[in-house]
Amino acid sequence: MFPESYTIEDVPLQRDFIAVNCLPASAYMVLKYWDKFGSPGFTVYSYEEFLLFFPKTKRLGYPPGKLKEYLIKDDNFSEIIIEDKEANSILDLQYHIRNNRPIIVIYDNHYFHTQIESKNTHCSVMIGYTPENILVNDLFHGVSYALEQKRFIKAWELRHMRYILIMQPKQTLMSWIKT
Repeated sequence: MFPESYTIEDVPLQRDFIAVNCLPASAYMVLKYWDKFGSPGFTVYSYEEFLLFFPKTKRLGYPPGKLKEYLIKDDNFSEIIIEDKEANSILDLQYHIRNNRPIIVIYDNHYFHTQIESKNTHCSVMIGYTPENILVNDLFHGVSYALEQKRFIKAWELRHMRYILIMQPKQTLMSWIKT
């Protein structure tokens, strides 16, 4: 049986009050999380330097599907696993969380707060769950911000249940396997 609640400890928060930076801020949080394990093969830059990988934009933000394209331009990130995925259900997200893999969730933030559909897409880092809530680190709302699960699922479904999985280079992951 799976745990009813689970939270990944010590996923860093990156604050940024510029709305279009939710994808870079979320990616930075996940990379900083993996960096604390001493990942060989990449170095996480300062947040200001990291933002330079993303083309300048004033209003539209960054398409989540282009994250890998933005980062692989630098050899420093060439070995990192970045997968843009569609889930079958919330259980897919919970699986990653139980395995201590924070993930970037993509949802209609406007719908979440107003129950009115919009073209607004927002990214946050999912770090945990309870029977009632999804817990995220969010550039605006901070650490372990609780999103009511039923409303989150609807807002997430409006963005085709997408999420982004970022993991360490394969050789690093293999070194964790005990023989």
